[in-house]
Amino acid sequence: MHTKLDSKLELVAPGDAGSLCRAANTDLVGTGPSNTDPSGADQPGALVLAVVHAAPAAPWRVADLLERVPSASAILSTGSSFAYMAHLSGWRADLAAFLSSSESRSAIRATLGYWRSMIHRAHTSNGSRLVTVLDATYPANLRAVPRHPPYLFVRGGLSEDDQRSVAIVGARRPSSTGLSLAADIANGLVQFGVTVTSGLARGIDAAAHTAAVNAAGRTIAVLGSGTSSVYPRQNVALADMISATGAVISQFLPDVHASRHSFPLRNAVTSGLSLGTCVIEARENGGAFQQAMLALAQSRILLLPRVLLDNEPWARSLARRFSQVRVIHDAEDIIDAIGAAVPHDSFDVGRLF
Repeated sequence: MHTKLDSKLELVAPGDAGSLCRAANTDLVGTGPSNTDPSGADQPGALVLAVVHAAPAAPWRVADLLERVPSASAILSTGSSFAYMAHLSGWRADLAAFLSSSESRSAIRATLGYWRSMIHRAHTSNGSRLVTVLDATYPANLRAVPRHPPYLFVRGGLSEDDQRSVAIVGARRPSSTGLSLAADIANGLVQFGVTVTSGLARGIDAAAHTAAVNAAGRTIAVLGSGTSSVYPRQNVALADMISATGAVISQFLPDVHASRHSFPLRNAVTSGLSLGTCVIEARENGGAFQQAMLALAQSRILLLPRVLLDNEPWARSLARRFSQVRVIHDAEDIIDAIGAAVPHDSFDVGRLF
């Protein structure tokens, strides 16, 4: 499918920060969905959930820790050496103290059965599988960005080809022109073998996913809820179609419902999975605008249609300020943009969180 103009696609995946860690973990952890238990409810997977949900730190800090330990089993056996490791790597003192405590490690062990059962139920109910930062199948693009989540629940399948991905996002109440442009760009991208990522929202997101599915291409839906609580409900059938040939993923536990706090986290993952984000239509300070800023923070390409610059002052401002911004008209312009070298502007990711 992606032979047309394939020579323009000289895509290089972002650096794989966790490769050494995963190599050390191979004998204990396996590769997520390809483990003996297809649900991912093995000891390392349950252990990741147990640590993440018990530790007094943000999940992304726990992810950073997990990618530095020599093996999954070390989490429960390293003990006081965590304090020294924390000193070397800049971990938060409270996280190091927590994991250095025998009481904490005993409490984590006591919850492993619960987490294994929860993972198994998710797999039984909708086919969700657990993928963690300890797994080789954790998306390489996402691993390369700051503050990536420690685990994902995945319906469908992940592919190495998903490193060739572009996010298409926009307004929930778009114009007919915006809907048509989203569909045309998604259709064009899959002809080049590019995976279309988006957030399964009404409007632009749904149009992009639907066009990719209809063109027999790959698309990934990133949820602002758990995989057992798909939101919005009107897109449940679309999520089922996507999972049949692509993937529906979530950084949340399966039964978590969408909230105003979950969508910014969803946007960060959608951008992180992708080489670039194309914003079709968006007002300033909306969700798609937020993802545009996240793309810049993550040193990704920001793709803005000419019509958006004509209508939105914020789009014109970003195009002037950041060399990561590319003004595009169609899918071929995007192919040219993601195949080119991208200078990384200095941008403070901390301002966005």
